[in-house]
Amino acid sequence: MPADYLAMALMAIKNNFLLVYLPAWMAIIIGNRAGINKANKLSLERISKYDGCLINKSVFYDFTPLKQRKRNVDRRKIKELLPYVEKLVNHADESLLTDMYRNLSTVKLKKMKSIFTFGVVGSYDPTDNIIEFFNKKAIGHELLHMASGYYSKEKKEWHVGFKQANNKASIGRGLNEGYTELLASRIYNKSGKAESYENEVRIAKLFELFFDDPKDMEKYYFRHNLPGFILYMQKFIPRKELINMIICLDEIDRIYSRGIVTFTFKTIDLSMKLYKYFLKTNPSRAKIRAFERILRENKFVEWALDKEKFKLQKESTPFNNRVVEMPYSSHGRMRAA
Repeated sequence: MPADYLAMALMAIKNNFLLVYLPAWMAIIIGNRAGINKANKLSLERISKYDGCLINKSVFYDFTPLKQRKRNVDRRKIKELLPYVEKLVNHADESLLTDMYRNLSTVKLKKMKSIFTFGVVGSYDPTDNIIEFFNKKAIGHELLHMASGYYSKEKKEWHVGFKQANNKASIGRGLNEGYTELLASRIYNKSGKAESYENEVRIAKLFELFFDDPKDMEKYYFRHNLPGFILYMQKFIPRKELINMIICLDEIDRIYSRGIVTFTFKTIDLSMKLYKYFLKTNPSRAKIRAFERILRENKFVEWALDKEKFKLQKESTPFNNRVVEMPYSSHGRMRAA
């Protein structure tokens, strides 16, 4: 990206503008964040009335034995889903897939007929247990939603992965979509790369590094246990701040879900807050490098990271012995975030 576009983009961030990227060499400022905040105001107000911003502190669970659930699945009816199911069984501990087997007994798979999908290539409806797809690449992602989903008819609540929702509010969608796509890329994509939800996937990977064993984050996901995830993360981040981070990621996701490839000041702010809390946990140098590699996947977050590291170096180096190093990037040209 030419220097003038970079300068214009950074000025936009400073003034709280929303950035929309088209080709990698072009950036267009389309307006300030007021419009986005106004659009989200109602849903966030609905969320805020819940204690701690969680719709339900308890975790729904069906105690039907796994073997019985597996017997209830008619493999002939889910023939098209079986290859995706088998790959998931090979990846995850089967004890975590009890919800998958329960839902497989009644799931419906439908092909989207309309070509006017507005960028939506798949969906999962937990109320009626329906997976819809425009192309088969979306099936793995939607199967993971089904495998981590529980719908309470009594409470009319959906708990899917890290998302909680009812007819009035939802929380955790951004984290849920990011982590779902992260798992889908690892299980179903030959390249191992995420194909959507780029910002959400990066944040999900950062959260994952707070775990000594990445598989532990999967346990919270497949048990649709957002309260448990929050309780674990409170060892590193104050609860109120953590809830605000989850809501911030929801806001980022709402922008993305409108079909706009976006990058906002919110992504920079959220990424750097996680970085600062991560450093406080005294992780290994290897984990810090891994964390920073993820941050550098986005050029604007990389810029913020170099600025923060330069600041920390100045603060920790005695004045007389201070050696000033300019922030350096080993990456090539700027690309769209």
